[in-house]
Amino acid sequence: MKASVRLGRLFGIPIAANRSALLVLALIALIIADGVLPAAAPGHARALYWVTGVAAALVFLACLPAHELAHSVLARRHGVRVKSITLWMLGGPSQRPTSTATGTKRHRHPSRATTARGRRAGRAVAGGEP
Repeated sequence: MKASVRLGRLFGIPIAANRSALLVLALIALIIADGVLPAAAPGHARALYWVTGVAAALVFLACLPAHELAHSVLARRHGVRVKSITLWMLGGPSQRPTSTATGTKRHRHPSRATTARGRRAGRAVAGGEP
């Protein structure tokens, strides 16, 4: 059995998910549906808790590629080749060659700019200012 499942391509970058990402999806849904929601809003149908828990887990899982794509797209803009993104339990490192670009005139350190872009994407997904 393969360790990861191919999800598709975005911006020309192949994206896959490791089985651990699916485990986190199930755990988040379970925690929300069986623990958090019944305590926070008692008296609703159990199916409603589960639909909400699964939806919340899917939103969380959707945030991972958004964050990683922000890193990868900026890295490519600075000449760093990105081979793929594999989503793991709590993140998704981009697969890049060991040699990286030296940077453009505007960004002498593309890794710093790439890191900052991922943080901005996380804030934007969370509803904060990018």
